[in-house]
Amino acid sequence: MPTAVVAKRPRLAAAIEREVFTIIARPTFDSTNRRLPGRFDALSDRLLVHGTKTPFLDGARALLNLGFDPNATVVMKHAGYGTECLRARIGVAAKLTVKEPDRGYLHFALWRPFSSSPVKAPFAQNVRNGPRGPVSGEVASSSRGAP
Repeated sequence: MPTAVVAKRPRLAAAIEREVFTIIARPTFDSTNRRLPGRFDALSDRLLVHGTKTPFLDGARALLNLGFDPNATVVMKHAGYGTECLRARIGVAAKLTVKEPDRGYLHFALWRPFSSSPVKAPFAQNVRNGPRGPVSGEVASSSRGAP
């Protein structure tokens, strides 16, 4: 048993020695200086994300995109307070989002980026008739034959 304890100590020491980055979450304000409810700016040494509902997770994605080590630790504090609210590895936090179902409870889920391609139509469009019926001045073709 003592061997297992000794083997875990170097890992613990390595985790403590890792660099820790701090994200400060401050309330977001609009151009007329009114606070936007539920929206926060994520700051480090610069503005990482503006007006987000999840400053910790979006801030971690921003740090990752800036080339920070995914194994480094990131912590979040609210502006004006010294207490750490959240802590994770940058790579782990960057993969998460918060799901807000209509019924149920808030929970972490895997983050998926939005598609950059345009939204596809939910149905196939008939080129001759269009989505709302025949083009003006034409009669829709019928498979039953002539009336």
